[in-house]
Amino acid sequence: MSKEKTSEKDPTLLEYENLIEELMKENETLKNRIVDLEEQNKLYKDIADSIEQVPESKEAKKPAKLFKRTKKKEEIKPSIEKEKVVETHAEKAKAFKAHVEKTKEVIVDSQIFKDSYAPSLATHTIIEGPSRRECPVCGNVRHGSIQEIVDKTHIILDYPRMYGKKLKCGQCGQEWRVRSAE
Repeated sequence: MSKEKTSEKDPTLLEYENLIEELMKENETLKNRIVDLEEQNKLYKDIADSIEQVPESKEAKKPAKLFKRTKKKEEIKPSIEKEKVVETHAEKAKAFKAHVEKTKEVIVDSQIFKDSYAPSLATHTIIEGPSRRECPVCGNVRHGSIQEIVDKTHIILDYPRMYGKKLKCGQCGQEWRVRSAE
């Protein structure tokens, strides 16, 4: 009986033998593929090396050789047109300065007129700091007698509505605005 068993191969044993043969064939094909890929890699490296070695004749030219040198400062002559343009700009600037001075005079005259006839607000510009609570007329520095009042003539924001402030002296009744140093 034992001879019969050995002569007859077990079905699982046959399956294992077939699997071993298939794996050996697959291993050979993978080895062949590895060899092919290594050869292909060598070819790519050779091509990359040949591309990196650019012949000297095809190298990019230096920028100094592409452009001509400019003339020295002594050789460059100023153009007459540029001088005319500069002169016209200078004339315009002088005319503008004269116009500004005239408008300043008009503003000063109107402020004198306003101050002499309208005792509402002093036009003193007091910069914020230690002297901002000092009355510009009588020199009062007592904080208790100087009051802060909302100034509805000086609108800071439309929405939400924000107004500036003005200060009022308790001794002389003078009102003034505090301007920030901007």
